[in-house]
Amino acid sequence: MVITIELFESVNLEGKYLITGFHGIGVVGYIAIKYMIEQTRQTGTRKIGIVVSNLMPPFISINDKGEAMLPFELYLDEKNNLVYFVIRFQPHPDEMRDFTKEIVSFMIANKMKGLVLLGGLDQTFKPEDDEKGFRCVVMNGFPFENPPLIDPNLLISGGIAMLLIELQLRKVPSLTIFPYADRDRPDMKAASKAIKILNDIFNTGIQTEKLLEEAKDLEKEANQILKQQGKENVNGENNNIYM
Repeated sequence: MVITIELFESVNLEGKYLITGFHGIGVVGYIAIKYMIEQTRQTGTRKIGIVVSNLMPPFISINDKGEAMLPFELYLDEKNNLVYFVIRFQPHPDEMRDFTKEIVSFMIANKMKGLVLLGGLDQTFKPEDDEKGFRCVVMNGFPFENPPLIDPNLLISGGIAMLLIELQLRKVPSLTIFPYADRDRPDMKAASKAIKILNDIFNTGIQTEKLLEEAKDLEKEANQILKQQGKENVNGENNNIYM
């Protein structure tokens, strides 16, 4: 499979972190990243590139400015030293391996500092005495103190799993954040939790009040994307899975 990352301009990404997430439980990754881009546009966040593949999902969306929003897009937030990778539609399963390899190769070639993945964890696994509200995976020396690690008997699947495999093979520092989320619908509170964790790590200061206010519109959009892809169940049927 041919996967290419095409940049619209010459940019220096050295030392920056890549933030991304796939659709999964609560659609946490997509919702959080889309919201972070919207909230940082006023401080200069801009689209800098796209990912192109032979089996790209045959869908686009149009934003309120009439601009085409493509399946896979890169945005640069220079103020916060971050790059957001929006995975608007799921990559084709037949090219997921090449897709994740290209992402990691791009990071290494541009001397990026590390990657943060956002996903969701079925809230039925949440212990009664839990105070953190999330679990995580820390790999290859990512700087994150006292992490609440995922339970050892559960599995990670899908795009996150494939990306973590490649990150481990290439020794790229990464942090995967799994807020507890509702497995039956897009979960704005879980996405808000993910953003607050990123605020703590990167001092981004992104307010989440509007995310909760816009919950109905965002939930409608997320459900439409899932329906277009013919995804019968965002969460699968396996109760042992993080996504």
